[in-house]
Amino acid sequence: KDDNPITAITFENTVKPIYMDGYFKDLKQLTYVEAIPDSVESMEETFFGCISLTTAPDLEKCKKLVNMSSCFANCDKMVSPPAVPSSVKNLNACFENCVELKTGADVSRASNVLTANNMYAGCSTLNEAELPPNVKVIDETFMNCIHIKKMPVIPDTVESMEDTFENNISLIETTAIPAYVKSVSGCFQGCTKLKGILVINGNPQNYSGFLSNAAIATNLDLQGDSRMLDVLAQQGHENPYITVNGNSPNYDINYDDYDY
Repeated sequence: KDDNPITAITFENTVKPIYMDGYFKDLKQLTYVEAIPDSVESMEETFFGCISLTTAPDLEKCKKLVNMSSCFANCDKMVSPPAVPSSVKNLNACFENCVELKTGADVSRASNVLTANNMYAGCSTLNEAELPPNVKVIDETFMNCIHIKKMPVIPDTVESMEDTFENNISLIETTAIPAYVKSVSGCFQGCTKLKGILVINGNPQNYSGFLSNAAIATNLDLQGDSRMLDVLAQQGHENPYITVNGNSPNYDINYDDYDY
């Protein structure tokens, strides 16, 4: 038993850490953290498991910060995430399992982020969140975010969307899948309420389970510039509610029939 638990953290002006990886991991009674020093470059798992922390510290001065992977993962009560600095490159699992988080972090300036795998995975009360403007990989980013009803805009830079929205049982409204996406395996697996028009402009090479157990009793029509809409529709396993440009998909065509 800890008779003197750490509940607040401040930094002296002379304290200039560079790597804060795991610094405050599992401090279960931590409730306040002062603004992070401008010297910091990495914050991997810095506040992992700080289950009483509701408001993230200010990162405004962190012009050198590049790594925030798992920084706030398992912060059960987190409701106010920080604005992500423009220097950050990695947001993998940054807010994973923050089950009280309803609105995602401000990533409008996070133009250097390329990977955001699992960024919000398991955030079961998340309603809305945006993606970094130039991100390339968003595998499992919103997995098990069961309260999201509308997809965020997918940046044109995205190349991989494997399991991105898996098990999002409230997801209804879609946004377009861009032209450079190469992997969409399991992207909408378990999205049972998905409906309307899903625009797909890319020709992904990996697509197994793309629409597995999706659009169970709703109508989903695949449209867009993709040449393999029929193959992608097949990933719904002959679901009669999934169509291609308003028609039943051609089940006789396969990936090898396309000339790329």
